[in-house]
Amino acid sequence: SRFGRGLLLARRLIENDVRYVEVQLGGWDGQHGSLNAANSRTNEMDGPIAALLLDLEQRGLLKDTMVVVTTEFGRTPKVSARGGRDHFPKAFSILLAGGGVKGGQVIGQTDAKASSIESEGYGPKDLHSPIAPALGLPLDKRVHALGGRPFFVGNRGKVIKQAFA
Repeated sequence: SRFGRGLLLARRLIENDVRYVEVQLGGWDGQHGSLNAANSRTNEMDGPIAALLLDLEQRGLLKDTMVVVTTEFGRTPKVSARGGRDHFPKAFSILLAGGGVKGGQVIGQTDAKASSIESEGYGPKDLHSPIAPALGLPLDKRVHALGGRPFFVGNRGKVIKQAFA
């Protein structure tokens, strides 16, 4: 698949010391009567992601390579009247692997209907806490954009300490 070829290219770039690679798998929008979009995209994504992780591990690259799989936001647990699932920023899932990440765990929890957060929640800005240091970006230092505007990488998000071994 196009996505699988993108992941293969990503692995080759990583082997050649490229520090950041992004591979996209578009078409997840299931809010307008396209309820099967998630099933279709998940099937297209699962095998290639598993193959990438195995490939990186076999080549000794996974320990120094962080793999991040995420979406723009979550989807409602209920199907709407239009036959799809609406935007749902309260809860969504991400996958972190390699790069010092402690595997085999779930961090955070929703109620049984996924409509509210049951344990300490993290937001999108908190995701920068594990990614930025892996890229050599400082979380606690004010940096300046090209136009001179000061900012903090990750906007001072919470550090997700339990994500690391």
